[in-house]
Amino acid sequence: MRLSKFILNNLEAVLQEWEDFAATLIPPEQSLDKVTLRDHVQKMLEAMSADLAKPETEHEEIEKSKGHDDSPECRKTAAATHGKERLALGFTLDAAVAEYRALRASVTRLWQKSLLNKPVPDTAIGDLIRFNEAIDQSINESVTSYSFEKEQQMRVFDTILSSLPDISFTLTLDGRFAYVNKALIELFALPPDKLVGKNFIDIGLPNGAELQRQIDQVISTKKELRGEMPYTAPSGEWGFYDYICAGC
Repeated sequence: MRLSKFILNNLEAVLQEWEDFAATLIPPEQSLDKVTLRDHVQKMLEAMSADLAKPETEHEEIEKSKGHDDSPECRKTAAATHGKERLALGFTLDAAVAEYRALRASVTRLWQKSLLNKPVPDTAIGDLIRFNEAIDQSINESVTSYSFEKEQQMRVFDTILSSLPDISFTLTLDGRFAYVNKALIELFALPPDKLVGKNFIDIGLPNGAELQRQIDQVISTKKELRGEMPYTAPSGEWGFYDYICAGC
């Protein structure tokens, strides 16, 4: 049986296999209901199946092997939408790409299982190559869309926070600066590249260890925390800063 026909005839089984596998790759805090997990994936599989069933010219074969595909298939739209919406749902880029790895593994495993003790079609190798090219192209489209939307969000975020007189910053889950606004840069008298990726202990705050402990608490409980931080600026100016830490 051609891979294109197998996908359509076993769509539900492929989706279930993919769903189970994908759930093991996606971090627990990003787990979603089945309906949300399946969005776009069925459309992509149907489009891939239709593409596999069509004859492919030598030029198309060469272009797809390079990761180029300008065909107006709905897979392309679905993959791009996948990246955009996964960002909106809070997925990391790694988790979004992991879904495609799961999809590739699910289709390949189930198809190989269906061929056990049966004559292997002459087109099997070619079908697998084209399927993997389609998955790679979808990953590329999803990642491009995800990255573009992320950059757009960061530009808006930076525009808003940089205009604020108050100190604002975001931290990664291990308590390191992911973003710092202009007010914080001026307070520490350090360029952004000397702050991003560092934690409070790294930049030498006297109470850095205590702040780091409180941040760990906010990350683990998702509860807002308020406090007061003494700080002496490089200029010698001394004072207290009220702060609010909020997890999301």
